[in-house]
Amino acid sequence: MQKINFKNSLLNGWSKYGLFFFICLGLLNFIVSCKKTSTLHYVISEEFKAWADFQQGSYWIYYNKINQSIDSTYVTDNYLQTLSKDSQNASEQYQYDQITMDFNGNVYQKFKIVSSD
Repeated sequence: MQKINFKNSLLNGWSKYGLFFFICLGLLNFIVSCKKTSTLHYVISEEFKAWADFQQGSYWIYYNKINQSIDSTYVTDNYLQTLSKDSQNASEQYQYDQITMDFNGNVYQKFKIVSSD
């Protein structure tokens, strides 16, 4: 019976290349999956906030000329949120600021200011 020397066999050479191939494939998969996602943040400028961001306790008194009545609207709550959203492109994400003001009165009930690009 003849003994087979596996050091010189064709199968042993292919297994070395196969192992090298799978290591390279794994590294490539790791590099591609570690892609950094970009995050954009749209903010509401301080200049705009000075004109439109009314704080809790602010109020307006209206006079209706048609029926000669007086009405008022009060800001009962005001809060700033930073919200996140995924874009249609899977590698991008964005954040945006939103100011929500709740009112008590006949004119407005809730008002939102949302930042955009």
